[in-house]
Amino acid sequence: MKKPILFFLKLILLSLLLLPVFAYFDAAYFYIISFAILKPLEQIDYVSSKSLYPFFILILATPGIGIKRSSLSILTAISLSLLIDLCMIYAWDTFPFSQANNPSNAHIWAGMSWHVFMNWILPILLWFVVAQKQIEQYLKSHLVKNTVNNKDIVSV
Repeated sequence: MKKPILFFLKLILLSLLLLPVFAYFDAAYFYIISFAILKPLEQIDYVSSKSLYPFFILILATPGIGIKRSSLSILTAISLSLLIDLCMIYAWDTFPFSQANNPSNAHIWAGMSWHVFMNWILPILLWFVVAQKQIEQYLKSHLVKNTVNNKDIVSV
């Protein structure tokens, strides 16, 4: 019971401590994307830098992940996010518009799919991939304790 509480306290503490840093990360992310597509910042609709915050905090708060592995996973997540954002920006421009600059069904479907994937699926999925060993060790130790306790209770 002590480990989950400490993990959640680390999550809250890191969220509060890293809050000022995220503004600089957003600015750098925007400039990288605007440089890559040669458009002004006002014309960029798909930027998922904010969706990486939960991943950063989960990686930094998970016990047992070393500095080398966490920094490599953060760089990989940033690269993957940039690639997906660039693909979405280019795809948005290639879909034909339905009428006078109104988005078509393809635009709407792609935008909603991008939003769900980048904000909900990708950060948690990447965290599971990186912290798989730590999660497995915690669940094994927790499940073994519960099964031993349940067998003792049943046998009494």
